[in-house]
Amino acid sequence: MARDSWLGLSGFALLALHAQCANAQSGNCRFYGDDDGEIEGDVEIATPCTLTDVEINGDVIVFAGGSLVANGVGIKGNLYTSRADFIAMEGSRIDGNVRLEELVGDETTIEGTNIDGNILLARNRSRLEIVNNDIHGGMFAVGNTGGLLISGNSFEENLDCTDNTPAPVGLANRVDDGAAGQCADLRPEGSPAPMTSAPATATPLSSTPPATPAPTTTLAAADAGGGAGALDWPAVLLLLPLLFLRRHARARARV
Repeated sequence: MARDSWLGLSGFALLALHAQCANAQSGNCRFYGDDDGEIEGDVEIATPCTLTDVEINGDVIVFAGGSLVANGVGIKGNLYTSRADFIAMEGSRIDGNVRLEELVGDETTIEGTNIDGNILLARNRSRLEIVNNDIHGGMFAVGNTGGLLISGNSFEENLDCTDNTPAPVGLANRVDDGAAGQCADLRPEGSPAPMTSAPATATPLSSTPPATPAPTTTLAAADAGGGAGALDWPAVLLLLPLLFLRRHARARARV
């Protein structure tokens, strides 16, 4: 009877230990891994977590309240976030895709990492830095509001950015399938954005003086006695009958 009770307690202890290990893979980094530095299955993180030189044989999913600092980590699946705090990954490897959505911390960085799949950055409030990575797929960034730096990466597929505020910045990327949208012409951080249209130019004031109007021509009407005066048209019209009568009288006198 005592033996059966001991077995029962032992079984309960084993179940409790198994539950503790299972919980360890749901966010408590102190229990991650085994003596060989490997974790079997998916890892779900809901608290701050730091991993170094660990191989994960599954996906890594970081939930709200969780964060991941990873150095020298290999992920044989995908890396996902859902309203997590931040990701800081360096010198690591991801065999699948990366999907970072709705991050809320100050800054998220992926640097010096080999990624076999694609990257999606969507609706993040965190500043994002994607720097010096080898990416065998492409990257799409949409609706991010914390700032996005893309520098020194190689993309075997396309790079496409849209609706990010502020617009992404960066330099020295190699994109085999071409860049589009806001990433079509990335500029170094701090450089002015290209102008979309030329500013309106004020019409310069003319330095040429206004033209002087031509003088008014006056007609001179001479009387029969040889005198002349400057007369305007109404005066000329009044004098014409007098000149006619005077000449007619002279003609009669000669007869």
